[in-house]
Amino acid sequence: MEREISATFTILGCFAVPRLAGRLGRRGALAVLFALMIVGTVGAYGVAYPLHSIPLTFAFLPVLGLGGASFAVFTIWLPEQYPTRMPAFALTTTFSRWVAAAGTFLIGYCIHATGSLTLPLTLTAVAFALGMCLVRLAPETRNQALPS
Repeated sequence: MEREISATFTILGCFAVPRLAGRLGRRGALAVLFALMIVGTVGAYGVAYPLHSIPLTFAFLPVLGLGGASFAVFTIWLPEQYPTRMPAFALTTTFSRWVAAAGTFLIGYCIHATGSLTLPLTLTAVAFALGMCLVRLAPETRNQALPS
């Protein structure tokens, strides 16, 4: 049930991404979605899970799901940054998936080492906080022509 709620709100968030990116720009949209991921992650795993609060967990799942639409920003943003003729385009669009896969194994190891979900899953919010800081370095492409 929890996965369905989170997945449903991620899908809804993906539909909202183009409008959000048009209004706030690509960097702004990504920062807002990363902020939602931080609130959802800390709320669901750092607060609700340790308290064994089902209602609180269900309150944070939609926030976590909406924030999960952050990956959809790249569907809009990456083609605006790189021309498709660039050989590095495929590497830049898939490298993060390799990092995420390695992160999954690291989180699994940390859950095993600590014997709890709370700390390892809550600490994933740090990655989104770092992303919010780094997003300022990325070019804003709103209202610009696509590269040839």
